[in-house]
Amino acid sequence: MTMKTSKIAISFQRSAVSAGRRPRATTGGCPYIRPKARPAGRSSPFSEGRTHRFAPTCSMLFASLLFISLIQLYGCAAQPPLRYTKDGKVYGVTKGLFRNRWWNFYERGISFAEGEFYEEAITDFKEAIRMRDQDQRRARSYGMHFLDYFPHRGMGIALYQLKKYPEAIRELEISLSQEESAKAKYFLNKAREALFIAHGEEKLPPRIQITTPLEGEYTNLFSIEVSGIAEDDQFVSRIEINDKPLFIELAQKTIEFKQAVELHDGINLISVKAIDLTGGKSETAVRVIVDRQGPLFSVEKVNHEQIKDGIVGIQCSVADEAGLSSLNFYGKTRELGGKKEAEIDEKVILKAGEGCIPFEVKDLAGNITAGEINLSSTPVQSLNPVIQVAFLDKRLRDLGAGLFSKDKEAPPVTIHLKDLAERQTVHYETILIDGNASGPYEIKSIEINGTYLFVKPARNLFFNHLAQLREGENRFEIKVTDKEGNTAMKNIIVIRETPRVKRVNSRMSILLLPFETKGQAPSAGDVVFDALTSAFVNQGRFNIVSREKMEEVLKELKLSRTDLVDPSKALKGGRMIAAEGIIMGTINETPNSIEIFARLINSETTSVLAAKDVFSQDKSITQIQFLSEGLALKFKHSFPLVEGQVVKVKGNEVYTDSGLNKNIKKEMKFIVYREGEKICHPVTGKFLGYESMDLGEIRVEEVFDDFSKGRVLAKKSVAIQVKDKVITK
Repeated sequence: MTMKTSKIAISFQRSAVSAGRRPRATTGGCPYIRPKARPAGRSSPFSEGRTHRFAPTCSMLFASLLFISLIQLYGCAAQPPLRYTKDGKVYGVTKGLFRNRWWNFYERGISFAEGEFYEEAITDFKEAIRMRDQDQRRARSYGMHFLDYFPHRGMGIALYQLKKYPEAIRELEISLSQEESAKAKYFLNKAREALFIAHGEEKLPPRIQITTPLEGEYTNLFSIEVSGIAEDDQFVSRIEINDKPLFIELAQKTIEFKQAVELHDGINLISVKAIDLTGGKSETAVRVIVDRQGPLFSVEKVNHEQIKDGIVGIQCSVADEAGLSSLNFYGKTRELGGKKEAEIDEKVILKAGEGCIPFEVKDLAGNITAGEINLSSTPVQSLNPVIQVAFLDKRLRDLGAGLFSKDKEAPPVTIHLKDLAERQTVHYETILIDGNASGPYEIKSIEINGTYLFVKPARNLFFNHLAQLREGENRFEIKVTDKEGNTAMKNIIVIRETPRVKRVNSRMSILLLPFETKGQAPSAGDVVFDALTSAFVNQGRFNIVSREKMEEVLKELKLSRTDLVDPSKALKGGRMIAAEGIIMGTINETPNSIEIFARLINSETTSVLAAKDVFSQDKSITQIQFLSEGLALKFKHSFPLVEGQVVKVKGNEVYTDSGLNKNIKKEMKFIVYREGEKICHPVTGKFLGYESMDLGEIRVEEVFDDFSKGRVLAKKSVAIQVKDKVITK
């Protein structure tokens, strides 16, 4: 009886497969087997009169039932479900036995979809969803087995391929509401685009509004934030600022954009272009004028005869190529409304013992020229010096320098730089080069590293210019020429040192490992690894462990780079080089698509700090580089560089003013530091920066809306106090 039942089950399964039908299933997943009818007149083994055979018969029946159950459990489940062969490859397959569990249906659905058997794939995805309706990364199937489970996404993609666009959109939106993935975003864009094209709706170009900067805005910054809104009923899918695309995965009807743009001297034309899903595009632009030179201030005449009576008459002029904003002369403010030049003819009533008249001129870019006219040393005759000093709240005292006479034997052109030695080290990003050029003839031009400053010819010129400093050594050459062709030159070296707490090597140290490659045509592994490494290094958010150091560890552990795909080996290697985080992941590649998934693992706690992915059906080198930059940007946004301060200290617990509002997460680290005394040049007295004192690190344990609580990892000799500063590691 047992063997017959088994043969019937196998025969039923095979006949169903050969007929192209799915076998009918009941609870347990096996085909329903109708028992054979017992011949008339034959009694049951349990009927009366057969009690003397009860014990052996019961044992035999128990063994038979057990054998049948095992056959149904293993034999039935082991039978391969419906499969298709295409181009020599079998689709509709799963790993191991098919036990009619949600992960079996999902895995088989993926296999069907790869072979473009979308109807069969949808059937399996529906069955998987019926058993487990939740898209999720690392869903546990059984024991310690995990898989990325995206049945709604899979069904949405299959529906899109069958041109059932509304249904596809619904499933993809469900998937994204449950678990974010780049692949779902990509195909949601494709489905919406196809639906718009199918409906043939009238195309209207996107609407762009730039909120900052304003048209024609003046500034002295080296970069400016461009922000605004792009809108389109057919979903904005791409935004370019100065022809550089922003990283946008999911098209939206309204997208707020924000991007820093570097500026050069003079007029900067910043363009913003928006493109919707159907290809409609529009473009707008704003002009930003960069001026990093302060206004010119010229003292024309001072009437000393009236000083003894407490009244002095002064004639001055101010000029600026970009336009003047305001003038404060002896405490009296005057708006200049963008004028290029303005005259000052004032009679000033001096207070007892007063011998200087302060002034401050501001241009439209925010540059400030300020100083004092020293009446005791200002000559009576008509003056022509142009005074251009005091940028960004600096002050130049004693402006009454004597003038040279037009004597051919007079000394040549001379240059004096204020508060700058031939060589100095500073701790900030910009430097103000200001000084004085004078000679027997009118100064015709002033150059700083080949850039000409705006000057008004005079024999005594005070100039300033704001320059950006790169890390390390910066050389500046100042060249002055008068109208007779005489020249003078001066060279200075400025070394920029970033405070330790703000250096890249103080950030969270990350070991980037080669990714595991999967899929039908894996070939881009090395390209992705190189592009991703460059993207992380260029963004400057994390301290990326060098490849040389990684190779040393591999050699010591006697491992190859491919061995690091194993998480346990990767963590061991990461700890050996003191990496605080490890980025590892997978590259799923098909002949016409690439998906890169990465996760950042805390090497100390082994917890996953963040998981991000990107996807595209374009596998070109340019697109892979763009995807890598986008993936690195996702991690940067997930771990922003935040500065704040300590608001409370309780034993080893430290509270900061940074919380969910600044995207702070558990297990992130803060460096705690304190700004010490000012550092000034011993000769010039110029302020060079602050000396920072490292007070240690804290690990975030709890995060609230406006603050976070962390615990001190290692105590320093100096205790942490309220108002000490913090910066994310």
